[in-house]
This record gives sequence, structure tokens and C-alpha cells, in this order.
Amino acid sequence: MREKTIPDSVLAAIRDHRPHLGRIIDNLNAHPGQAVQFEKALAHAYLTGETRLSALDTWRLSSCCVGRPFGAYAD
Repeated sequence: MREKTIPDSVLAAIRDHRPHLGRIIDNLNAHPGQAVQFEKALAHAYLTGETRLSALDTWRLSSCCVGRPFGAYAD
């Protein structure tokens, strides 16, 4: 199991843009042992609609859609 990988600044931007995703963010922070599942759900839900993240952060977040850590495609 891994800890959460999405930076708090990105989580805050997601919460500001889409407050209804706050519950997933809260669960991610409360249950770090299930980070992969919560990050995957959050990334998929956020990236399915309009994004307001930078292009780089959007790309980094997309790696979470397949269960990889934030920014794993950059490796």
C-alpha cells in the first residue's frame, strides 16, 4: 500500500473547482491505506469534466486514473 501522492495544493484546487468531490478528498486524507482507490476515483471524476488545473497537473493527475502515483508518467 502507498500513501496519497496527489499534492495538497492540487487537492485544494480540485475542491475549489468541484466542491462535490470534497468527500472523496476527505476520504483520501482520512484513509491513507486506500490511497490508490481514492486517487483513482478522484482523478476519473475530475478529469471527466472541465479541468482548471494547469496542463502539467492535469497530465500528472491522469496517471492516477490507472492506479499509478500522481505524475508517474513523468518517470
